Formats: sequence, C-alpha cells, structure tokens
Amino acid sequence: MNTLINLQDRILNLNSGNFKELALDVFDFQSKNNVVYSQYLKLLHKQDIQPVQLAQIPFLPAEIFKHRIIKSGDWNEDIIFESSGTTQLLKSKHYVRSLNWYYQIAKSCFEYHYGRIENYEFIGLLPSSEERPNSSLVSMFNSFSKGSKSVVHESSFINDHQALYNLLSSSEYLNKKIILIGLSFALLDFVNNYLIENTNMIVIETGGMKGNGRKTDKEILLGELRKGFPNAEVHSEYGMTELMSQAYALDGKHYSSAPVVNFLISDPSDPTVFLPYGKRGIINVIDLGNINTCSFLQTGDLGIINENQQLEVLGRYNPDEVRGCIQMYE
Repeated sequence: MNTLINLQDRILNLNSGNFKELALDVFDFQSKNNVVYSQYLKLLHKQDIQPVQLAQIPFLPAEIFKHRIIKSGDWNEDIIFESSGTTQLLKSKHYVRSLNWYYQIAKSCFEYHYGRIENYEFIGLLPSSEERPNSSLVSMFNSFSKGSKSVVHESSFINDHQALYNLLSSSEYLNKKIILIGLSFALLDFVNNYLIENTNMIVIETGGMKGNGRKTDKEILLGELRKGFPNAEVHSEYGMTELMSQAYALDGKHYSSAPVVNFLISDPSDPTVFLPYGKRGIINVIDLGNINTCSFLQTGDLGIINENQQLEVLGRYNPDEVRGCIQMYE
C-alpha cells in the first residue's frame, strides 16, 4: 500500500534501479491526495490514467505554485518557502510540511556528488536569514553549515566583500576544504574586485535572485569566476523554490542528479510530447523529494539532456510563447 510513511522510507533508501516503480507509486498517491493536481488531471481528461511509463505522467506547470496551495494530504506546514522577485511579481510559494525532510533530501543530493558534509567548511555569499527568512537556498546553506560544524557561521558576506576576501585570504586555520556557495551575480561582483588564489576550495554558483534585472551568458559567467578563483573548482547548482532537491554540475554546465530526481525534456509546442536525448525543449522534473506537494513539475526553463543523462540549462522559456497546459488550467 502506498502510504506516506512507506513512500518516504523508500525515497530515502532509493537507488537508481527502482526509480520508475517508485515514481509511479508516488503518482498514484499524489493523484489521489493532492487536490490541485487531481483537478489538473481532470482538466486534461486524465483523471483515470494509470501510467506505466514516466513520460505518460502529466506534469504540473510550476507556475501554479504562484496561484494555489500545493499539498498532498491535509497538514500544517513548518515553513513556506518563497521565490525571490520584485513586489510587482507574484512569488511561488512552496508549503513545506517538514523542514527536517527538506534538510534530509538536500543533504542526500549534496553528498551524492561531494561526499560527507562534515568534510567541508561552508561559506556563503548569500543573503542572511534575516534578509530572506523564506529562502530555500539560505535555509539549505544554514543546514549544511550547521551539519558540518563549520567554524564560519555566516551567509551575509553579500554585503561585505572585503570581509569575505579577508577570510578567504587567511583561511589556513580552516582545516577542511572550503565550499563557497553564492549567487551568480554576487560572485561576479566579488571577482570584479578581488582575486582569490586559494587551492583548497570549491565555488558553487547557484544562479541569481529574480528581479535583479541582470543577465549574462553562462560561459562568460563561468569564465569570469575561473579568472577570479584561478586555483579553485567552479561548479553550479540547479534548484528551484518549488523543488526539494538540487542538481549539481561539477563542470559548471552539465547537471547530474541524485537518485531521487529525474529530468525529461518536452516539446515547447506540445508539453505532453517528450523528446529524445540531444533535443532542445522544456525541462520537466520528477522530484520524489516533493512527496508532500507535487513531484511532477514542468519548469519554465529550456534545456537539453545528453546521452549521459546530464542536463544542460539553456535559459528561461520565452514568456511570450503560451503553453497549452497553462492556458487550459487558467
């Protein structure tokens, strides 16, 4: 029986070999217990669907998190994560049943790529908890820092680049490898003024906060960061307010995921049609970490999946192109 406790236990002990079976069971659970998702299935005339392949599962447009409360079941939340944005924009809101569950999923995604959190010293070029109390990224960073017993308990260097430079330039007292997690444009602003030649370091750029009005090519961004951190590894992280899980690109460009996540690419002209490797389209995510909300999301991003099942993110989907599923739902 696909009870929540049973599904959560299977998610935490998942390996890539049984992803499909578990994802289909999660769909069965959410199609019956998620009011918004079940309404969406009815609008698609797929309320009675019993998929046998992942591509047969309907994906809920992530933009609906801006308009509806997405929950599978009836429960009270620990926190509501909110996307960044200007006051003129509607923000996505992700109701989180358990912060501890979020930390477990985020930790498992990180450790799948990097090994034990305890092996690292975490430093943030991020807003503080006071500035962004409902940021999933800030919350994740703080949990990593606490779990690693980091000497540096700070995520607000975004407002004091000189202090960050002083710390990184005199980091011999930090006995573990440094992971600097930062917003893309904050990192870019930092390297425009400082050079860090630390060799025992990984820089992870996370994208930028929405609403800053700035754009840059990913290759240019990575190039500038590698100039500013010439002896460090420069990686990238892909995550969303609407997701519990994160993917990481160890080369800065090609993202791979932990076993709880799977990516599919759909045709921009018909988001119910899924494309083969190497074809450009809309990124769809199966995130089993979203067991308490919705695990099957169509994002607003364009991407390509290569034959190694790595995702390359190409930017935002053109907002002038109307997607059929969104139109139908509205």
